[in-house]
Amino acid sequence: MNVKIEKLKNLTPHTINLVRKDGSKVEIPSSGIIRVTEVTHVIGEIDGVKIISKHLSEIPFEAVKMVEEILKDPEAGVIVSLIAAKALMKEIPQKLHDRIFIVGNTVRDSEGKVIGADALTPASTL
Repeated sequence: MNVKIEKLKNLTPHTINLVRKDGSKVEIPSSGIIRVTEVTHVIGEIDGVKIISKHLSEIPFEAVKMVEEILKDPEAGVIVSLIAAKALMKEIPQKLHDRIFIVGNTVRDSEGKVIGADALTPASTL
């Protein structure tokens, strides 16, 4: 991947803390939310516990347009959830997939609490 990203937009519902190699952090506040809902159907039961099937609903048209508008800037990228990334890849031109990211490796403190991520994963590699 050879894309220069200078501006990241966080389209998840929470602040993302990226941890640099030197341990310092970059906070990227939420600047919008892209949601894709799961649709479930009960398909059976085992000993009183439901068995369900799941599939994703379509990503809203407005969300696709918002991402396309952000990515018109050749130096922009977006961070979304894994579910949103998979849905966006079906709707966004392939040439933009390497500017859609999900959180990569999580970083935890000594008690196991997630404090950030030290990597981003491009949707083009999913």
